[in-house]
Amino acid sequence: MKSFILIIAIGVLLVGGFVLIIDPGSRWHNSTPLFSRELDKDEVRIYPKNFDERTAKISHLKFIDSPQILFLGSSRVLLVSSDMFDSNVKFFNGGMSTAIVEDFIAIWQTLKELKKTPSQVVIFIDPWLFNVSANKGLIGWNKIGTYVERFYEGKGVIFSYGVFTQSGSSLTLRDKLFWIFNSVRTTKDHLYSNFVDFMQILSWPMLKEASKIFLRKGMSTVPVIVNKAQMRPTDMGGLRDGSIIYPVSETVPKTKITLDNMARESAATPPYLDRWETDKGASQKLSLLLEDMTATGAKVLVVSPPFYPLYVELVNQKTGYSNVFSQAEEILRKSFEKKPNVGYCDARKLDTLKCQGTEMMDVHHMLKPCVQKLLKYCLTEGDWSHLLSEGLH
Repeated sequence: MKSFILIIAIGVLLVGGFVLIIDPGSRWHNSTPLFSRELDKDEVRIYPKNFDERTAKISHLKFIDSPQILFLGSSRVLLVSSDMFDSNVKFFNGGMSTAIVEDFIAIWQTLKELKKTPSQVVIFIDPWLFNVSANKGLIGWNKIGTYVERFYEGKGVIFSYGVFTQSGSSLTLRDKLFWIFNSVRTTKDHLYSNFVDFMQILSWPMLKEASKIFLRKGMSTVPVIVNKAQMRPTDMGGLRDGSIIYPVSETVPKTKITLDNMARESAATPPYLDRWETDKGASQKLSLLLEDMTATGAKVLVVSPPFYPLYVELVNQKTGYSNVFSQAEEILRKSFEKKPNVGYCDARKLDTLKCQGTEMMDVHHMLKPCVQKLLKYCLTEGDWSHLLSEGLH
């Protein structure tokens, strides 16, 4: 009996070890490729489908030079790149997918601790930043939450497990319940994730896929860092300036018919705008961040980027959504009103930027030509105009 158990145990270890080393889908040791050096100009860091974008971005900051200009935002900012700026300008894109205010804070706090704060900051603001249900669901920042907590130290606020309140104020019953729910969920998600990872190592599909990779490539792994010329059309990669190269299929210009269909589909269930409830705490957090940035001497420009027009029109027609975009805009303006060294660029309409509808990647994201027009529109005055590349003046 003991021999049988020993044989089973050895078999499990061999199978698990083999799958772990091959790592199909880059789920384990390659799932979060941390930076160990800065990338060269022509290098791209290929990201697997399942990876912790936030931890990777924080690790990248440790190897960059102090940026002169920093961009923050969600995936809607990630096509802003250094080639749009003068060659002497040190640029970094700190954008992350589905980023909310806590993500902005984590990037900013990291740069403060590294003594790399920029002199100018541009923040792309999405409407869902001010929606309670979106902020409760978008908790990827928890993995870099220690930076967020350190940011709030000494600022007269209480921040724990996503609950934000002024110091000295008593938590409402709702906040207490959310704190309990979020802390339990975070612990449960961590334990469940570890259990799923362990079971996946021993699963037949993973063993089958690992065997295919081994027979095709041996024990060598796909390189995480490649030259731009080596990128496959299906790859998504991060550049040394923090910006992203999307898969070719996503950046191919689309017809108006295709984009209109995308707009109808997305408007049926608008991402992160559902169950709209104004998040006053988000406005306060953004206000604190802006104050902290300008306290270092940084100049800040807040930008409202565009959506595909038909999408906005259809969302505004939905019952319960008619005031979503206008409410978000009103809250945003209150976050920075009367704050010195904080400017604003209203770039919500494609016509204002002289962009065509077909210069959108989808209903949320601009293609590079429209991104360049936005920069030309928003950064052509005062302390910002000299930053752009000659072609955008």
